[in-house]
Amino acid sequence: MFNESDNQDNKIEQSEPLLKSERTLIPLPLWKRIYLFLVGSIGVIVIGLFITLTLFSLPQNYQIALGQNLSYVILFVALIAIFIGDLPRVLVELKKLHSYFYGFLIGLAIIGITSAYTNFVNLFYSYEVSDNETTLRNIITLYPAFSIIVMGILGPICEELTYRIGLFGLVKKYNLVLAFVLSTLVFAFAHFGFTSKTIINELVNLPVYVFSGFLLTFAYHKYGFVGSTTAHMTNNLVSVIIVTISILNNK
Repeated sequence: MFNESDNQDNKIEQSEPLLKSERTLIPLPLWKRIYLFLVGSIGVIVIGLFITLTLFSLPQNYQIALGQNLSYVILFVALIAIFIGDLPRVLVELKKLHSYFYGFLIGLAIIGITSAYTNFVNLFYSYEVSDNETTLRNIITLYPAFSIIVMGILGPICEELTYRIGLFGLVKKYNLVLAFVLSTLVFAFAHFGFTSKTIINELVNLPVYVFSGFLLTFAYHKYGFVGSTTAHMTNNLVSVIIVTISILNNK
């Protein structure tokens, strides 16, 4: 079921002292964590560029929307494929019902904090949506049903595999605090519009992603992949559904 090298790596990882909260995490060899992080963070850009180039005959907004959706579908397959040999352990993780419950609560907390922060900023600053949010609205407008599946379900799974199982799990072996900091900040800046013409607006929006990244990392550390993914899906699905309803009502 597992090859010999994988078993050896897993034995090494499992032999390390584990905190009670860390026993919910799926043990993986080092190379798999590196693969998840690199493919998830860089691969999605490469895949997106390739798909966009193949769709050059379409209007730009359709290129971006369709390219983004297809990129996450391909990325999902590429990331999940690495768990074929780990299915028994993954299935055990998926059976932990309490992780879904606490993950859902953390997802609601992310929504609440985001809403409170947005309302607070609106008191002092003419708040605009981030580049990430603008792209999301464009994608939903063109492909509403497809976007709910991709942005609400596949996207969160891919990002949790990348930033939590991949990056956090990799760095945690050496320093837990650093793992929290890197997983939080890399996740936040992955959603930052570096090419945005309104860089101040992006900076104003950045704390939202920092808060989200920290809570998702906390959810993973405490309740494993199921906990953080449930929290992530809860936040994304609510956002996507609200935007979808708003767009459909304005048509």
